[in-house]
Amino acid sequence: MRRLLIAFAITSFILSQARASVKDQFLKLISSYMQAPVKISNIQASYRGFDPNDTYEIVSYRIRPSSGRAWFLVKGQRARCWVQVKFLVQRPVVVATSFIEKGEEIEPTDVENRLMYIDPSKMGRILSFSEVVGKVATRRIEAGQIIEAGMVKRPILVRRGELVRFLLKEGCMEIEGVAKAMRSGSLGDIIELKNLSSGRIFSGEVIGRGRVMVR
Repeated sequence: MRRLLIAFAITSFILSQARASVKDQFLKLISSYMQAPVKISNIQASYRGFDPNDTYEIVSYRIRPSSGRAWFLVKGQRARCWVQVKFLVQRPVVVATSFIEKGEEIEPTDVENRLMYIDPSKMGRILSFSEVVGKVATRRIEAGQIIEAGMVKRPILVRRGELVRFLLKEGCMEIEGVAKAMRSGSLGDIIELKNLSSGRIFSGEVIGRGRVMVR
């Protein structure tokens, strides 16, 4: 009896797949390949009579993840044709929760993580939450907009021409002083400083707002 039930279940599954529209088959294959939920944005076929909601046999296919495109060779009762499918992939993205002005430092409350369908070709531009918070907007960002690379930058902690405090470490000794910044810099940048009394030029690493470490 158990074997009969298993055989019935397998047969039902095969029949259900056979009755599935070719569009559903596209979704299943692409989603399995990308290992993530996908959404089809456009379908173009070489045969005008092609109906994505009808049943076809998929003869072969090729998926290009980086471009968000897939090509399927399908066979129906009337014709065999190539079908190009454009798709979006569901990925976590960082979205602005409110309007962010250009030059404004982004706070944790200004953004949130969301799952959205995006063009795979933009995957390399997607930033994580930690890569956005604390950065400065390089342009106006509208509420609901996905924040991508190029839309934010590291904040300037030392500006050219301003006086900064520097810390010089030599063995067990620590010397603090004030010098003039010769150029602007963000956290981790190496910038040149000018000694106010001797005029000597030396360099150090930006470690905070108006602070430089000389090693």
